[in-house]
Amino acid sequence: MNSEIKNETNTYFNRDDFSWDGMYLMYEGRHSNSKNFEDVYESCHPSRVGMNVPEFVARWKYGRNKASQKNKMIKELCQSGITVEKFVKDRDERWARN
Repeated sequence: MNSEIKNETNTYFNRDDFSWDGMYLMYEGRHSNSKNFEDVYESCHPSRVGMNVPEFVARWKYGRNKASQKNKMIKELCQSGITVEKFVKDRDERWARN
């Protein structure tokens, strides 16, 4: 994890901090609102103490060209200038409405 925190509210996406397991795209970089595993889960495994919980970005369940869709999304997030904090806030607001 080599994401750089610009200041308290402006952490920009870093290409190296994304992870993808073939279905879920997650952002593992630190940002001003990131939480550690021990803060979120009561029975956190000792190996996870001090690690931040990855942020969900997207899911591709069906379809072809998942890798190219993932690469396009990462490129757009990194070049858009949107901060991780704003992305997470907007995502959480969308989830709350549904």
